[in-house]
Amino acid sequence: KKMISGYFKKCGILKLDPVTGEESIKLYLDESGEPKGDARIGFAKAESVDTAVAMLDGSYFRPEF
Repeated sequence: KKMISGYFKKCGILKLDPVTGEESIKLYLDESGEPKGDARIGFAKAESVDTAVAMLDGSYFRPEF
C-alpha cells in the first residue's frame, strides 16, 4: 500500500480511516489472495479526484514486489 499511497499522494491528500488512522486505500484481491489490479483510493477533498483523473488517466502503474 505504501507504493500506491505515494503514487496517488501527488494528486492530493488521502483520506484517513477514522478508526485505524490509516490512509483509505482498498486493494481488491482474487480468490487466492493475489491483487486483482483494482483498488479504491479515498481523497480528503473531492477536487483531488478530478486532479487524479486528469493526471493519471492512461498512465501505467505496476509495483515491483
